[in-house]
Amino acid sequence: MTDILKITHKDLINFLTVNNEPPFRAKQIEDWLWKKGATDFEEMSNLSLSFRELLKKHFFIGKMIIQDEIRSKDKTTKFVFELSDGLMIEGVLIPSYDRVTACISSQVGCPLGCLFCATGTMGFRRNLHFSEIYGQYMLMNAKSNELFGQNITNIVYMGMGEPLLNYENVMESIALLTSKKGQELSPSRITLSTAGISDGIRKLADDGFKPGLAVSLHTVTETTRSSIMPANKSNSLSMLHEALRYYHQKTGNRITFEYMMLDGVNDSLLDAEKLAIYCRTFPVKINLIEYNNVDKQFVGSSNDRIDHFVDCLEAKNMVVNVRRSKGKDIAAACGQLVKKNAKNIAKKSFVVLFMLFCSFCSNFLFSQNDNPSKSTLKLIEKASQSFKKGDFEQTHKFLDKILGKDTLYDKTYILRAELYTVTLEAAKAADDYNHAIRLQKTPKSMLYFNAATEEIKCGRYEAALEHFNKSLHNGNSLFYQETMENMENCRFAIEALKNPVTFDPVNLGANINAETDEYLATLTADEMEFIFTVRRPKDEKTICDFCLTEEDFYFSLKKEGLWQPRQPLSNPVNTSYNEGAQTISPDGRYLYYTMCNTDVGYGSCDLYWSKRIGDRWSRPRNMGNVVNSQYWESQPAIGPDGKTIYFASNRPGGEGGIDLWKTEVVEEGVFSTPVNLGKTINTKKDDTAPFLHADGRTLYFASDGRPGMGGKDLYFATYLDHDTWSEPLNLGYPINTPDDEVNIVINAQGNRAYFASDKPGGFGGLDLYSFILDEHLRPIPVTYIKGKIEDALTHQPLETTLEMIDLNNHKTVTSTTSDPISGEFLACILTGTNILLNITHPDYPFYSENFQIDKSYSNIEPYLKDIQLVKANIGNTFVLRNIFFEFDKSTLKTESYTELDLLTAYLTNHKNLSVEIGGHTDNQGGDEYNLQLSLERAKTVYHYLITKGILPSRLSFRGYGKTKPIADNETEQGRATNRRTEFKIVGN
Repeated sequence: MTDILKITHKDLINFLTVNNEPPFRAKQIEDWLWKKGATDFEEMSNLSLSFRELLKKHFFIGKMIIQDEIRSKDKTTKFVFELSDGLMIEGVLIPSYDRVTACISSQVGCPLGCLFCATGTMGFRRNLHFSEIYGQYMLMNAKSNELFGQNITNIVYMGMGEPLLNYENVMESIALLTSKKGQELSPSRITLSTAGISDGIRKLADDGFKPGLAVSLHTVTETTRSSIMPANKSNSLSMLHEALRYYHQKTGNRITFEYMMLDGVNDSLLDAEKLAIYCRTFPVKINLIEYNNVDKQFVGSSNDRIDHFVDCLEAKNMVVNVRRSKGKDIAAACGQLVKKNAKNIAKKSFVVLFMLFCSFCSNFLFSQNDNPSKSTLKLIEKASQSFKKGDFEQTHKFLDKILGKDTLYDKTYILRAELYTVTLEAAKAADDYNHAIRLQKTPKSMLYFNAATEEIKCGRYEAALEHFNKSLHNGNSLFYQETMENMENCRFAIEALKNPVTFDPVNLGANINAETDEYLATLTADEMEFIFTVRRPKDEKTICDFCLTEEDFYFSLKKEGLWQPRQPLSNPVNTSYNEGAQTISPDGRYLYYTMCNTDVGYGSCDLYWSKRIGDRWSRPRNMGNVVNSQYWESQPAIGPDGKTIYFASNRPGGEGGIDLWKTEVVEEGVFSTPVNLGKTINTKKDDTAPFLHADGRTLYFASDGRPGMGGKDLYFATYLDHDTWSEPLNLGYPINTPDDEVNIVINAQGNRAYFASDKPGGFGGLDLYSFILDEHLRPIPVTYIKGKIEDALTHQPLETTLEMIDLNNHKTVTSTTSDPISGEFLACILTGTNILLNITHPDYPFYSENFQIDKSYSNIEPYLKDIQLVKANIGNTFVLRNIFFEFDKSTLKTESYTELDLLTAYLTNHKNLSVEIGGHTDNQGGDEYNLQLSLERAKTVYHYLITKGILPSRLSFRGYGKTKPIADNETEQGRATNRRTEFKIVGN
């Protein structure tokens, strides 16, 4: 049998049709179920007996009963509901002088695990069906009439669970409560509370959500919030802020912030300052909540600290209410709802309730320097009330009426400035604050501060600097640190505006961008493959229940200079989870990226890797618990050596909120313990989005902890030596703006940059752009060698190891492998260096090339070369291209030691081989001279190998002079090729 409360209207109609019953029966049944709350088919008196029997044969009405009821001295009443499967949930009725508020649960337990919440101690059992959510209202409404003589007037979804993690059922229950089919409640009487599920909030906005929205914020310090609210690790404050701004823009609704006052955790004046700043871009009401001890881990703030906190917020024009808890004596207050089921001790139900039902209060700081008319005062009060309600159109109308007859009343301009602040019109807000300043005889410090805050948002840095300075001199000690940082930003920005860098971004076009968000790009060294993250709508395969979107990787290939239509990266890299923030190795063989909210991860977001084999990618593998932690790891960037990986993390041990770290690839799939990049790179705030250029020395990243244009800016630093970095430099204006800049990627040549922006004129959301990078901001140019490696006789592709070694310091610059299926390879070559290319395979002698590029050319042509490896058969000869001698001498240069040591290692590992060392010259000079010089040089190599432990019996040497050229002696390049040292297999 089926619970009739859990079938759809369509299914009910189908049942009636099959049983030859008229469709209007559906309305009769639903009226009994949803309006009257029938719990038995026998109650449905307007249905025939035979039809009721038919219903009983196929259906039952799922029952929820009140298992316990406890009443407080203040008449707050807590209910324990037993569900049909025996699980327990709780709800509360809170009466006041003219209304009754019901607090309703949406889940059994909660998966978020907030430390201050008793519910978090029980974990998560299941989502409630919409009928179970609705059923709580029906049972409590009957009790409300019995106890208080009236229906429930207000509903808050603040009981057990996170409503946005049970989105569909919660929305269905709200639809039922507000529809004619159900209780016909006004949406304005319903409030939904969330811990900050960003995608769910965006979904609310897109769905035109009409009830109120409350967010359990509790702190605006990223690390603190992550420590007390683990969900913040995957729904950061910045993500939440963007979602709320989007929600306000789409709905026009004001947002309520719930803020639990915890002693020493979130109740300092600096916390209040940060909270006020966080709230400036959309209208909010702040409920400061008195904390009720769940355990000894937290202590509630004192009344004095709460009062100082309120004073600070009100000085910033915040609408604040201090909410004292009800129902403490029955454990029905915030954080106290913990109940054991006497019938079944194993079934527990815990709940924390955040009650919302406080009226608006006026908090605008208006001067008292004039005597407006009574009509003006009435209009300003009406405008203020409209503003608090979020009715901005009406607010404008009232303000326009005032300005039509009185242009000298400063309060009008201050209120309109606040209005422009929340509608993100910084320039207009700054104009009105300045108008109010001119009208006041002695402007208050906060008026200067507010004006400067808006001026810096719209790039009026000189005016902002002047007003921040006046704010300090007028006694603004409360925001001293923030003011000093902003003044430093202003000074930097003023100079940056005088010296703009080259910046002419070009949209990458419809083959890359679409209406979705495109961001976090990466590309191969040859700039022929482009991989980026796309945020697309969720589909039926999306695992994340509460997510409205899913992040996947897409790629595009360049043909004839044009990016081809994008395609999703093949499975198994793209999964039903969120993948993003990727980096591809310069050779295109390895992909390192972030995956979040998986069942097998260590934290909210972990780092993974995958290897390309032919035209497919290997199964993604977690980088393990050495790299990943219980915290947030993301945004990897791999160096050209193929071994060094930089990433961002909020793990402990850093300098600030989010820091940059690095780990080394010990061997494939094995990584070293991460090391923090230190104070030169990391600040007390957030440092994110690392990108290490293919030169292996230039690190680009984003930061909001150093002087910039006002938001998060892009910087770059150069690796010096011994894990030290140069002081980071700001990329300058107009690359950096007063807004936040997210990340940047530079091509191997160092002359072109790629970034994401939502600037006007795009295809929708974030689009990907490119621009020519100013010469002063460029890294060392890098070129590359590209081709394939195969057997010289069979032409079978070979998987080999390739290393690029700097012969000046003998350090490996690049390490990679050729593809085992195609034999293709790509290796970066740093310009301005003397590089050895070493190719090794277990069945072949090593192969070497030399690249000497004396200057840092940005337009050097890449090397395109297919390489054939020859086996160590008797008579086969192998050129040592990295053996160098002093001019006209047989003295080895130090750059030769790397190649000679490679030869030593090869002979040590192949003890059966005997070789002849051969010396060769070009055709310049006499025959006798060339023959003797080539002999002496071969002899020098011979002796070097003996000193390294190779038996003399396995070695011989011979000089060939100019008798065996392998290139044309008529050109300098040909002659250089002929001046060589070789080894020939003479025995095996």
